[in-house]
Amino acid sequence: MPFILVGSVAIGNFSDHPAPPAIINGLGECVRYMREFFGRDLPINGHGQWADPRAPSSCPGQIRNQIAEITAAAELQEEDDMFTDADRQQLKDVHEW
Repeated sequence: MPFILVGSVAIGNFSDHPAPPAIINGLGECVRYMREFFGRDLPINGHGQWADPRAPSSCPGQIRNQIAEITAAAELQEEDDMFTDADRQQLKDVHEW
């Protein structure tokens, strides 16, 4: 399987202030959805960790210090399964993951 990079975006400047709970919970929901879609755990990294070293980025700012909160939000939300077995099979059939 080829390398696939999937991401979500938090709009704002988090260099000076941490992200508010709504952003953390939203990112947690995105992580939960992607884990469910791909059927496995996925690493959570900021753009600065994936950026080309020739074009460094301070992104995601202070969200970098909130990764544990995002992970906790994703795990909390996993209790409410969003896909049925039929949904999962359809996703696998369509995307052949």
